[in-house]
Amino acid sequence: MRALKAKSYESTYFISTYTTNLFADGQTLLSPVLSCGPRNVSLKKPAILSFQHCAALKYGGWMISLYHYEQETLSSSSSASSDNNYRCWKKLVTIGEETIHTPVFLQLDTNQVFLVTDRLEKFALVGESQTGKKAVKTLRLAAFAPAQVNPNSTTEYTIRVYVLDDTTAALERVISQEKSMGGRMLDKPRSLLFQDGGDNLCISLEDVGAGWKCKGSYQELEFGRVWGCRQSNLHCSFTLEKTERKISAICFRLLAYQHVNLQKLTFRIRTEVGSMKSRSNQAMGVSNSSPEVTMAPRSSTVTTSSGCSSMATLEPGSPLSRLPQTLKKRLCHCLDQPHPTGKDWRLLAQKLGVDRYTNYLTLKPSPTEYILDLWNCRNRTPEAITDLLNALRLMERHDAVSILEKEMGPWL
Repeated sequence: MRALKAKSYESTYFISTYTTNLFADGQTLLSPVLSCGPRNVSLKKPAILSFQHCAALKYGGWMISLYHYEQETLSSSSSASSDNNYRCWKKLVTIGEETIHTPVFLQLDTNQVFLVTDRLEKFALVGESQTGKKAVKTLRLAAFAPAQVNPNSTTEYTIRVYVLDDTTAALERVISQEKSMGGRMLDKPRSLLFQDGGDNLCISLEDVGAGWKCKGSYQELEFGRVWGCRQSNLHCSFTLEKTERKISAICFRLLAYQHVNLQKLTFRIRTEVGSMKSRSNQAMGVSNSSPEVTMAPRSSTVTTSSGCSSMATLEPGSPLSRLPQTLKKRLCHCLDQPHPTGKDWRLLAQKLGVDRYTNYLTLKPSPTEYILDLWNCRNRTPEAITDLLNALRLMERHDAVSILEKEMGPWL
């Protein structure tokens, strides 16, 4: 591994991909596969990577681990390929089982992962149910149909329903595929809870309007195909057959559910085959042929200095509200020093909600710097600085409050 010289720069990349052969029985993929490189570069300070996950944490029952891909080199060309060799994926850490030797720090929020790492590798978040429990993940369903059809000659109309992990990366992958096939989205995607335990996912097409009939209106996707992520872009298809020649409008209802779960997901679709504009688009005032879905760039190339902390994000959001470097150094000098009543970086970590495993921070030259960098990634709202100021006030660290007010006063 080569280290960068002082004030030198290196082109790095962060790419979201997908794999189908990462898992043992009972495991499920909870995040995109994140490829970071080049791997042979030694970072002067850890990178903080932010990406989405689809574990429904509030229901509990999860055992969540971070895996990394072991190989000699990781180049930008190989990172985009499907490195689906199960034997090359190794568990790096299981949340709650960290030791002082754990090389990374993981912070899990409601649907976001923050990974602090000293190395650029290929990562994936994987989960399974704890013994005696049944974990729940969130899926996202999206319905597509042909964008270009002739209403006068069309006798059949195919609807494809995709079952995806509830992440932006998974949805973007399907939208890209459908675009290449000439498809369009019929309605905005919707989320559905999916529980471990073996129950299949049921999808039905009902209440078909006049002039059309459905060939096979009920399908089940086997539990293992959904939970085990054994197929990229998993979907099922329904075919509507025209029974009246002059009919161009199509209306129907899509229903998705799991028998063990009381939640049922419903799409109500009405579309004109000729104009290809759905009722949901008209109601939202969307002028394009598919409902508007905002996407973030999934692949980026950035240039980072070896002398400062690296931060990368693969999700949409407002710009990071960075603290000036001089201000951060003053706060670190103030809060890194042990306080007789514990009102130091440990209490700051608690107030900012990043105190799950403080032993990782204890070994760092400046624990406060890590805490502030992580806080900076997790908080992108205009009120973030004010929240930090209030946390310092609650800590009764008036010296730190004074430092922050003096430098950031015009923005508070």
